[in-house]
Amino acid sequence: VVISESCSEKLSCPEPLEPGDKVSNRHGIKAVVSRVLPDNEMPHLADGTPVELIFSLSGVPTRWAMGQIREAALGRVAMAKGQKAVVPPFGAPSDDELRQSLKDAGLPENGTEVLTDGGKPLRRPSTVGRVYWGCTIHLARKKIQASVTPEGSTQRMGKMEVEALLEAGA
Repeated sequence: VVISESCSEKLSCPEPLEPGDKVSNRHGIKAVVSRVLPDNEMPHLADGTPVELIFSLSGVPTRWAMGQIREAALGRVAMAKGQKAVVPPFGAPSDDELRQSLKDAGLPENGTEVLTDGGKPLRRPSTVGRVYWGCTIHLARKKIQASVTPEGSTQRMGKMEVEALLEAGA
């Protein structure tokens, strides 16, 4: 996952996200943040709005997580209309209704758009929209541990031991 700096501040995490942190969405998909980029380095919609999160959908068919694509499309319609999308459980629109909603909002019926990078169009269209992502509280800065290898074995040290070493100037 690549996220924008502004998205890093928005996600429901106790601290801004950084590379190595984990996020997940309501469809059970987990991902690790690989990069955090300034908004101006992210791809943009045709109207100049920067994309906040880039995620590869290549695993969607094998995980049967089609709901996130539908959520993105419905979220994109809501963005285009300046409204919120509220969908009750088991009350999602049918495929035909979703395509019609995209068309009525002036968007391509297939839910994909050509993004720009530095003003240049990208080669392939992308699925664009809003999908809720949240923090899994697996923050890289909280998981860093030190190891020592006396006589070939690995010994993990806890937080207090690491802090004692740091205080001693190690």
